[in-house]
Amino acid sequence: AAGAAGAVAGAVAGSWALASHEDVQLACYEGGGFYRRHSDAQHLSRRVLTAIYYLNSGWREADGGQLRLHLPDGRTRDVPPQADTLLLFLSHLEHEVLDVAPSAKRPRCAVTQWFQDLAPPMLASAGPGMAAAYWPPHEGGDTAHDREQPAFGSGVT
Repeated sequence: AAGAAGAVAGAVAGSWALASHEDVQLACYEGGGFYRRHSDAQHLSRRVLTAIYYLNSGWREADGGQLRLHLPDGRTRDVPPQADTLLLFLSHLEHEVLDVAPSAKRPRCAVTQWFQDLAPPMLASAGPGMAAAYWPPHEGGDTAHDREQPAFGSGVT
């Protein structure tokens, strides 16, 4: 655990900040819902750190919906979505939400916050298209983030 904490601290050390437009999501997965393997740091994203807070009191292993982390050494680690659990990991780490069992008595819910690398030198050197990928969208809302098509399964609300 100490090694993992050091890796996170080392990766986020230096110049970074919260965006003026926060990148937060509330996701609830009904029975049959899932989110296939992906990384939160895709395309022109400047995401550095992912924080997930689980809201599921009384969640049972049989309910499914675990978050599977795909570790760099090829191993995986499954994290149950238990209430009052805060999970932090580097945004480039691939992960997925495993299928929520059809028998789950309630939806699997989590709040996710992404912390972004918005160091001033990066912002000053970014071209107009790159800046649009992580600054608040213009009135049309057309940013790289808006165009992403995640692999959600049925039952996601």
